[in-house]
Amino acid sequence: MRKSPSKKKSFLLALNAALIFALAFMVGGQFAKAQNSDSQLIFDYEDSADSPTGSSRTLAAIDPQATNYLNGSGAGQSAPATALYPEFKDQLTATINPEIPQPGQEVTITLEVYSFDINSAMITWRVDGRQVEKAIGMKKFKFNAKQAGQNTTVTAIVEPTDRPAITKTFTFATGEVDLLWQSDVYVHPFYKGKSMYTPEATLTFVAMPRTSNGIINPKEVIFNWRVNYNNDAENSGFGKNSYTYEGPIILRPVEVTVEAKEARGSRGVATTDIVVENQNAFALFYENHPLYGVLFNRALRGTVLLTKNEFGLSAYPYFQSIVSKNSGPEYSWDIDASGVSIPQNQNTITLRKNSGEEGRSTVQLLVTNPNKILQSTQTGLNIEFDTSRNLTDI
Repeated sequence: MRKSPSKKKSFLLALNAALIFALAFMVGGQFAKAQNSDSQLIFDYEDSADSPTGSSRTLAAIDPQATNYLNGSGAGQSAPATALYPEFKDQLTATINPEIPQPGQEVTITLEVYSFDINSAMITWRVDGRQVEKAIGMKKFKFNAKQAGQNTTVTAIVEPTDRPAITKTFTFATGEVDLLWQSDVYVHPFYKGKSMYTPEATLTFVAMPRTSNGIINPKEVIFNWRVNYNNDAENSGFGKNSYTYEGPIILRPVEVTVEAKEARGSRGVATTDIVVENQNAFALFYENHPLYGVLFNRALRGTVLLTKNEFGLSAYPYFQSIVSKNSGPEYSWDIDASGVSIPQNQNTITLRKNSGEEGRSTVQLLVTNPNKILQSTQTGLNIEFDTSRNLTDI
C-alpha cells in the first residue's frame, strides 16, 4: 500500500527533530565535561619567553575570572573576553613617531591595549637586549635611533596582574637617502644656477641611498615613490631609483617622497621628501658682439645707451621646456609697437642708428613655447640714441 504524501512529510519532520535532539545532547555532554573535568579548557601558549613548562596552559591558569564565570561562581560579574572567546589573546597596539626615523633621531613608542588596564601593568623596555626602563604603567618610551646602516631592536614586555605577559618587539633599520632633482628646461650654456621648475615642465628625481659605509648600489634597493601624498606603485619597485614627473597645467608645487629599503644585508630603511616650487619662465637680453659673440657675462635690463652705429641684440629664454632639437621657442619682436618682419625662430635682431639721430625706442619681445602655453614670457628694453657721447666697443 502506498503512503500518502502527508504521512511521508510527517515522518521526515519527526526524523529531523530526533537528529537535532541527539546532537544537542552530545554537545551539552561535552560542554559539561569541559566544565567539571580536571583537564578544563586548554590554550596554546605562543610566547616562549613567558610560557610555563609545556606548550599549553589551562583556562584557570590564564584567567581565574573566566573559570569562575563558567562554574557559576562569578554571579553578578560580566563575562571576561577569555570566557566568551576561549582563543582570545590580548593584542598590543603601538604608535611610533616617526615610523621611519633618521639616523640619531628621537623615536617615541606609545603602547595601547583595550582588553585590560595597561596603566596597572608592569612594563619593561629593552633596547638591543639590555633593560633600560621598568615601571608600572610606563606605556611611553623614547630612544634615539642609531647611525645609518645600524639596526635598533626595542622590546616591550607588558605584565598584567590577571593574565600572562605580552611581548612585542620593534626593529628599526636606519639609513639615509639623498633626493636630487632637475627640470628638463633650457638655460644658456654658461648659466651657473639650477634649472627651475616651471608650469608643465618635466621633473626628474634621483634617489641615492647611503649608509655610514658609503653609497648603496641602487640595484640592491627597493624604492617606493609618493607624489603629492599619492603612492605610485607602478613606478616603484626594485632598483627604481629615478622618477619622472610631468607638471600639470594647475600652478602648484609638487611634493615627492621616496622610501628606500635595502633588499639584502642590514635591510636599512630611509625616507626623505622634497617640495619643488613653481617658477615663472623669463627671457633676458644680451649684446651680440660681432667679434666676441654673445656676451653672457652681462644681461641688459631697463635702458641701454646706444653709441654705436650698429648693435646686435639677442634674447634667451630661461626655464622653457625643451621640445626637440628641431623645434624651439617662437620669438615675436616689436619696436615702438610695430612688428619686425623676421622669422619666428630667430632670437637676434640688429639695431642701426642713423647719423645724427637722437631719441629713444622701445623693444618688446614675446617668447612662446608652442607646446607649453603657460611657459610664455614677455620682456622689453629701452634703447637711447646719443650722439654727444662716443664710447668704445665692448
